[in-house]
Amino acid sequence: MFYHDDKLGLEEYRGHILDSISGVVVNPNYIKDNIDFFNNIIFKMFQDYDGSQIEPISLGKQVKMLNMFLAVMLQEKPDLTLPEDTV
Repeated sequence: MFYHDDKLGLEEYRGHILDSISGVVVNPNYIKDNIDFFNNIIFKMFQDYDGSQIEPISLGKQVKMLNMFLAVMLQEKPDLTLPEDTV
């Protein structure tokens, strides 16, 4: 059996995710200043959400995972330069 519930379109999905990001983790100005990053990650999340045909993907769980990712990323501030491949 396939999952065919009404799914959100990309713009509705984007709005829901952006509205649900924790203000404790990032403030709205951070999102505006880094909108390309957020658009990219939300599009990747939407592809996963929209491509799910067997079982629904919970928007709440996606938001929770995004909040955890952002919290750790901002706390740890990982280096953006990738090391050269030594293989």
